Amino acid sequence: MMMACIRFARFVVGTSLLISAVSGLDNGLGRLDNGLGPPPLELYLIPHTHADVGWLQTVNSLSRMNVSRILDGVVGNLYNDTMKRRRFVWDEMAFLQLWWANQATATQKAQFIELVKDGRIEFADNGWSQHDMGCTTLDSMLNNWVEGHEWIRTNIGAEYMPKIGWSLDPFGMSATQAVLQAEMGMDAWFFTRVTDEIVDEMKKNKSLEFVWRASSSLPHNESEIFAHVWESYYCMPLPTYAFEWPASKHRIIPNASNVKELSHNLANIALERAKWFLTPNVAYVAVVCVRVLVSRQRKRRQERQQHTLTPSSPLPPLFTPQYSVGLRLPIPKRRAGLRKH
Repeated sequence: MMMACIRFARFVVGTSLLISAVSGLDNGLGRLDNGLGPPPLELYLIPHTHADVGWLQTVNSLSRMNVSRILDGVVGNLYNDTMKRRRFVWDEMAFLQLWWANQATATQKAQFIELVKDGRIEFADNGWSQHDMGCTTLDSMLNNWVEGHEWIRTNIGAEYMPKIGWSLDPFGMSATQAVLQAEMGMDAWFFTRVTDEIVDEMKKNKSLEFVWRASSSLPHNESEIFAHVWESYYCMPLPTYAFEWPASKHRIIPNASNVKELSHNLANIALERAKWFLTPNVAYVAVVCVRVLVSRQRKRRQERQQHTLTPSSPLPPLFTPQYSVGLRLPIPKRRAGLRKH
């Protein structure tokens, strides 16, 4: 358990220091004027967790020993971030409900709701689990969403219902899923687990983002959805930026001496990946897996390392004329869906 706590600490410290390396933060959006006008490339960093509803352990065991600690850490870290720079995406509602019912304090619940309303925690997909698509029924898929969405409606508010589909680990995507999400008013669907051969071809054709028209019978304006394929699984660029990994796997924890090099390297990777897309937007997902736990050591270590990168210190910028990459931490805009049903 101690090693798992340390892995989570590495993840939080690493991600936080990379963000801290970006000076000129503007209300958490992270745009820096590099003297050349707006950056030609926007890099979106999306911290999230993937919590299988049943994997190697029972759901209750995973919730009690693993996922509840992730939620404790997320709420504590985001709420204590006075600069409001940190963001997090939450999906699987089975674990959120168990944490809410059995472990969260009244203070944590109030803080969680405040973070959602402030846009620092965003809901995505929010079925009871990330359901299967290849060996299931239509009713099962719909019931999975209903369970999760009703919990949000009851406990947080209908205006915070998800607008993004989020399928990071189911094996195989289906046209049925695409149509259902479009009919539900989702604006976009992000997924992975596509074969390497298909992904390689999509990179060549710049088709990792596309409009999926999955129904031959329904009108396109009702059944199509914007789709984005996570071309590199659902983690930060491996192995360097997998901060929760052990050193034997060649991850590097950012600190005051190496954060400039790491941030510039991340910008270079973004520029390379931009060749796979039609628009000047690249996104990375930074994952906290259910195997990774939270401890108080994370906060103490993070505070010690961030002390070397205070706003008054000369921070090594991510954006320079030679890179021209702008970092953003997305803030969800509360609005009606793109479609009118």
